[in-house]
Amino acid sequence: FFDEIYVFQFEHLVYNESIHSENTTQLVISNTFMKSLVPGTSKTYASVFMEAGRTDKISPILLASRVRQEQGAGTSPLISGTYSGYEGLYNYYNIGASGKTTQAVVTSGLSKARAMGWTTRESSLIGGAYFLSKNYINRGQDTLYLQKFDVDYSDGTLYTHQYMQNLQA
Repeated sequence: FFDEIYVFQFEHLVYNESIHSENTTQLVISNTFMKSLVPGTSKTYASVFMEAGRTDKISPILLASRVRQEQGAGTSPLISGTYSGYEGLYNYYNIGASGKTTQAVVTSGLSKARAMGWTTRESSLIGGAYFLSKNYINRGQDTLYLQKFDVDYSDGTLYTHQYMQNLQA
């Protein structure tokens, strides 16, 4: 299975100044809802991902790709800021969003946004990057493979700290 598609699960996801740039990050999102400015700011999505990547030592390409994967066309209630009872809350990475129904997924994700203080799109993008960096990338789970299969003992645990359970991801 080690081919030109699956090799990326072993990519090192720590920020690397020599390969990560705003241009390459922009290429990842150029045909998406993130192709221009973050609503309510004068910053592009690519510049916010770069800022978060530099600050939290995480790949801005990973951040852009993860939001692209999680949000698709950009119409999710998790990033609308208008979901009833959760107005002004944003969760671009779908952190903590789980449940058996769409409503449960949305409300659990927006509850996490409330708990984290993600009251602007930019704070969600930056705060989510910090969450991923602190809880996965800079904890030793610095590849997609290690996030799915916690086989690195550098944090003192094995097999119990997964980012996701979807083996197809």
